[in-house]
Amino acid sequence: MKSLIISDSNTLSQLLSMVLSSHTFTPIHRKSNDIKANDYYMYKFIFIDLELDFENPFELVKSISSKIKNSFLIGISRPNNWKSRVDFLNNGGDDVINYPFPTQELIARINTLKKRKFQKSKKVYKIDDLTINFDRNEIVKKDKRVDLNKKEYEVFEYMIRNNSRNVSRGELMDQVWDYRRSMSSNTVDVHVNKIRNKLGDKKIIKSVYGIGYRIDLHRANTEKENEYLLENIQKKYSR
Repeated sequence: MKSLIISDSNTLSQLLSMVLSSHTFTPIHRKSNDIKANDYYMYKFIFIDLELDFENPFELVKSISSKIKNSFLIGISRPNNWKSRVDFLNNGGDDVINYPFPTQELIARINTLKKRKFQKSKKVYKIDDLTINFDRNEIVKKDKRVDLNKKEYEVFEYMIRNNSRNVSRGELMDQVWDYRRSMSSNTVDVHVNKIRNKLGDKKIIKSVYGIGYRIDLHRANTEKENEYLLENIQKKYSR
């Protein structure tokens, strides 16, 4: 699972990287002068040092918070700096922890956030005649359950939760399998093809050449409506 560490402190970033790497995360470290604003969505957890070399680091917090839907934002504060912790939370942060911190506390906070965020996220999606219920881990098509195996379900769920944007193969490997290097190059494609076959609809998951895949909930429904309208128009003028 990819995580981003934004810190100008090498000591803090090295400690965080060591802890996260030992708990199945793939940490990426960036300093405040090397932030790439267009890829925040790629990381499940984003850790921000509240003592960045920014005039106002909380503008960065606010900006990141507005761009992510399914990620977690954790601030790293220093003792006796309660105002920074309050400002971080008021600008969209999910949680904040004091540095230095016990490893067990950091992992416990991460696990608590996972549960809390999942409970607040949308649990039921509909695409044409499909109903996806994430609360039950269930996909139903025309009142009949669609049986996906664990990895197929996780791939489909991730794309649904990140609908209306392109999802790369590398991103899916990082988020579903954790470690990209342990999988073959066509792992994602094989799983997507199996999902399409089991759903009985190859249009729901669209291939994006050179990138990966995309699910557009609004577009999927609109295409179905257009097919219905076209069919009725043809019937009307064929009489």
